[in-house]
Amino acid sequence: MKTNPLSQNSLFRAFSDFRQRSIYRSFHHFRRHPINNITMVTAAEEKVRNLARLKGNTVCANCGTEKKHGFGSVCFKFYTFVCNECKSSHQAISHRCKSITMSSWSDEEAAALEAGGNNVARQTWLKNAPPVGSGGRPQQGSDLGVFKRFVEDAYERKIYYG
Repeated sequence: MKTNPLSQNSLFRAFSDFRQRSIYRSFHHFRRHPINNITMVTAAEEKVRNLARLKGNTVCANCGTEKKHGFGSVCFKFYTFVCNECKSSHQAISHRCKSITMSSWSDEEAAALEAGGNNVARQTWLKNAPPVGSGGRPQQGSDLGVFKRFVEDAYERKIYYG
């Protein structure tokens, strides 16, 4: 009985041969490591990533949540690095938030973030705010409604502005 040259076994062998060729291995490696091979990180994006790692920016200005290597989001209206709960609260009242790693950043935006940051927010927008976890100020683990009320009070109503 003759075998069909296009049978599953022959196709599998052909694909196996193709996999062993260097062009497939290069493509496969290229596909698995897109950051190393495809994406170029601009100087502005690298600056934003470094700013996120600064000591003052690794503690959320609103709720005091700490993240050792910095947060992944920025509330761009107030130039603050925020945790996920505070990011959601800012977005709920239409404040523009950007991802540090998934967004592109211009030199002007990086410079604005460098001039701002969480320490500046603590000294201006949150100067008269109660301690974290009391007086309506959220802390890590608080209900999302507490976060939203505090963000609205602090940034829209300017209750704690100093």
